[in-house]
Amino acid sequence: MDDEYYMKQALKVAKAALEVGEVPVGCVIVLPASSSYCQESTPTSTGSNAVTDSVIVSHGANLVNATRDATRHAEIVAIDRLLTGGISSDQLRLPVAAMAKSSTIKSKSPEQLEQLYADKWINEPDDPSHWKNTYGWQSGRLLSADALKDCHLYVTCEPCIMCAAALAQVGIARVVFGCRNDRFGGCGSILNLHSDASLANHNPYTIVEGILKEEAITLLRSFYDRENFHAPEDKRKRKATMNDDIK
Repeated sequence: MDDEYYMKQALKVAKAALEVGEVPVGCVIVLPASSSYCQESTPTSTGSNAVTDSVIVSHGANLVNATRDATRHAEIVAIDRLLTGGISSDQLRLPVAAMAKSSTIKSKSPEQLEQLYADKWINEPDDPSHWKNTYGWQSGRLLSADALKDCHLYVTCEPCIMCAAALAQVGIARVVFGCRNDRFGGCGSILNLHSDASLANHNPYTIVEGILKEEAITLLRSFYDRENFHAPEDKRKRKATMNDDIK
């Protein structure tokens, strides 16, 4: 499996999150072609009934600001989309008009904002017969939780403790991440939840780190170097004071 290719797709998701004022962390969930779930696709334009390549079956970016829900991290959103169609994530998002208060997206037209929120980049609208349209967000297809045991998750930043534990609970096969999460990381930085087999219903999984690390760090810095207009007023003022002190 091409780890760098799929991490590039996760970075695309993260960049889209940055466009709408979210912390730019993105992930994709990939189902290997060897999985039995890949053989259930509808016919492609070539007439084949089997997917001969690995498939992105879901993706997610932080929706904390859009939902006002601190649990809506990229990994949780991707799992929610794969299993439920986004019941606890996308369906709870604030209207576009409410999100447009951020200065980072004020310059965009309502049409541009709607396109960003549509989040359709995985599907291929210009080619209805493309096999990717059978999977992914807005495809109308849901997978069972059992499929996750075959899946690889690519995320731009190390999963936090909450997400690392959730990935073990759902039985993900493998996690690949870009940069480390020195404050909250659950896959080696703070805790080793990916390898702890002592917890109940906890399934250890393999990790690979450092894939396109610098690109992930650059995206995060671009967010934290500017003011988060979704943050409470007192915290925004505090950040401005801290910046003044540094100067």
